[in-house]
Amino acid sequence: MSEAQCYYRSTPHLMLKGTVHVIIFVKSHHQIPNFVNTIMQLSLYYVRTCPFCVRVLLALKGLKTSVELKNLSGNRELRSELIKNGGKSQVPCLKITSGNKDEWLYESADIIRYLEQVDSNQLSLN
Repeated sequence: MSEAQCYYRSTPHLMLKGTVHVIIFVKSHHQIPNFVNTIMQLSLYYVRTCPFCVRVLLALKGLKTSVELKNLSGNRELRSELIKNGGKSQVPCLKITSGNKDEWLYESADIIRYLEQVDSNQLSLN
């Protein structure tokens, strides 16, 4: 049986206006992705014809952070979901699910800044 290893993750948290620090102990680095995915899930609502959405999508290409993409073009259900849960139909919109709380971030520059900060704090799985 191998010794447990310690991994550290620092994640920006909008509601707390600061950073949440998480320390986990695992016996294998293969256990980390499942644990990390339970901490935070990211979804980006967008339309391809919006230049601000394109700006965020281009920024995503250079990041390792996993983000679920939700294209609203021609999808009334997704648009209704965004309005019902986020409060407005503005895109781009990043839904940040942490535990049982959702946070909604709307401005492209703020979304990119947040994603870059999350990406720079990703756990190293090497």
